[in-house]
Amino acid sequence: MTARQLLCIVLLVAVGVMAVQPAPAEALEPTLMILLITTGVALVAIIGVLLIGAAHERQYRSAGLTAPEEPVLVAVAWQGEEAP
Repeated sequence: MTARQLLCIVLLVAVGVMAVQPAPAEALEPTLMILLITTGVALVAIIGVLLIGAAHERQYRSAGLTAPEEPVLVAVAWQGEEAP
C-alpha cells in the first residue's frame, strides 16, 4: 500500500466518522435514517466496484494482455412481435 492510498483511506475514515456522529433521538426520523443507510450502501458499492476493477486491471496487465484496438460490437435479435 502506497502512502497516497493510506492517506486516502485515513481521510475517508475521518470524514465518515465526522458524518456519522449521533444526533439527538428526536432528530433521527425514519426518512433520515433510510437516507443515511442508502447513502452508505451506495458508497460501499461504488468503492467495491472501483476496487474490483483495479484488481482485474492489475491481473490483466500482469498477464501481458492488451486491450483490443477495435471496439466490441454487441447485437440483440428479438423474436416475436414484442420488442422494447
